Amino acid sequence: MGLKKWFVSFALQGASISILNIVLSLYVVIALNGNIQSASVAVAFFSLGNLIGSISSSIILDKIRKVSLLIYLSFLSSSLIIILMAFVKSIYLYYLLSTSLGIMISFTGPAMTLQLSKAGDDGFVRRQINNLNLYNSIGSTIGMLFGSFLLNTIKNLDDVKKLKIVFFISSILLLISSVLTLERRKIVIRIVPDIRATKIIFLKAAKFTWEFFSVINIKKLDRQLRLLIFAIFIIFFGANLLFTIFAVFLKEYFKVSSQFVFFLFAANSLGGNIAFFIVRQTSKNKQLDKIFIEGVLITRSIIFLLIGIFLFLKVGFVKLFTYIGFIVLGFTWPFLYIPLTLQITNLTSHETRGKTLGMFNMAINFGVITASFVAGFISYHLGYALLFIIGGFFVFLGYLLMQRTLT
Repeated sequence: MGLKKWFVSFALQGASISILNIVLSLYVVIALNGNIQSASVAVAFFSLGNLIGSISSSIILDKIRKVSLLIYLSFLSSSLIIILMAFVKSIYLYYLLSTSLGIMISFTGPAMTLQLSKAGDDGFVRRQINNLNLYNSIGSTIGMLFGSFLLNTIKNLDDVKKLKIVFFISSILLLISSVLTLERRKIVIRIVPDIRATKIIFLKAAKFTWEFFSVINIKKLDRQLRLLIFAIFIIFFGANLLFTIFAVFLKEYFKVSSQFVFFLFAANSLGGNIAFFIVRQTSKNKQLDKIFIEGVLITRSIIFLLIGIFLFLKVGFVKLFTYIGFIVLGFTWPFLYIPLTLQITNLTSHETRGKTLGMFNMAINFGVITASFVAGFISYHLGYALLFIIGGFFVFLGYLLMQRTLT
């Protein structure tokens, strides 16, 4: 499959998952009679699925030659799961589907990144990884703008039905992505009973289980990579204490409409799109990677801390500062993610790069999972102000750890 189709399919995935990430928590509160804690738990289970999928992908991707079929199945199954989520009545079944969705969707990013990392020299890889994430970011922005426009246009439906429509649109986008990634070839499946083949399948399943838990054991990594993985966990834990519940926070604390939530998230994504173009122009300069990462972490920790302090002091401009700060956070994302991805790939060989990328995503998702469970408790019992302050502290702590690993 050509690179353009990969990029377009990843753009559609960005549009789909971006609007889904917003309604994932909102739907719990609006349609399933949940609260901020149960909303954050839904996000936590989605991230748990991402974690399981990331570990699995780190094992599988180094063992297969063709990834297009895997990506196709991931998109298709994700599309079906999203449709089911819009019609469940039980919050526990919703949690289960959230986990399943997280597992399936987590394969696509590492698979595409791995494929690009083997497609050319270092300069080509850096450009194409940036292009892949640029398409995804643009898709995210368009998806959220469309979601805001849709919710603002449809006025004769209640919020529950509006969110169901968003689920449906998200599903359709992933369905189109699956079609784009499907390679047209004749597939012949033969099923012949064979004791020896059954034994081989059983042994492979047992080996996969062993490798799955082996990946979690970071003691096998060298010291620098181990510290980097831990720093990534701390950084994403701190940031997602806030991002996990941000949509619900906007509705509950600032009393804004659902369409404004979509609009603000779209502005956040638009800031990221602009930054991707800037990163693209500097992608050949490895010396800037460290500067970008450190600058982003300091900026993010300051924004989080100031929002928390302003909420605690109840200053008049806290709402405006929060909106502007959230857009700035979107702008900083490419300056963090792209250099971090390249740092990870530079520390490993081509043979183990798939596993390392999986561990990178594992650290991110483990941070999101932990933060999601903790965020609901802190915000519900201690308040949003303290939540932002704690989040800013952990991002700054991650920055201090990251300084020891950057090359």
